Amino acid sequence: MSVSNIFKKRDLKTVAEELGLSIPASVTILELKDLIINSTVCKDDAEFVKEILATAVEERKQREELEKDEREKKFELEKKRLDNELELARIRAREIPSDLTETSNS
Repeated sequence: MSVSNIFKKRDLKTVAEELGLSIPASVTILELKDLIINSTVCKDDAEFVKEILATAVEERKQREELEKDEREKKFELEKKRLDNELELARIRAREIPSDLTETSNS
C-alpha cells in the first residue's frame, strides 16, 4: 500500500510544516513523503514524526466529522423551513376559496 492511499496531502503538509520544512508551492504527495523521510528530525526520531502524523490525521478526521455534522444540521434546518413554507402555502390555498365565497355573497 502506498503512502498516497493512507494519508491525504494535507496531512503530510501539516507534518512538514510542524517539522519546519520548506514546502515547495506545487508539491506532490510523494515529494512530501520524501521531504519528511529525508528530514533530520525523522532520521533522528522517526517515532516522533509518526506521532505528529497520527495527530494530523486524527485532527483532520475530527474536522471532517464536524463539517459533516454541520452540513447535516443545515440540511435538516432547510428541510424543516421548506416543510413549514409548504404547510403555510397549503393553509393559504385553503383560505382563498372561503374568502372568494364571502366576497361573492356580499
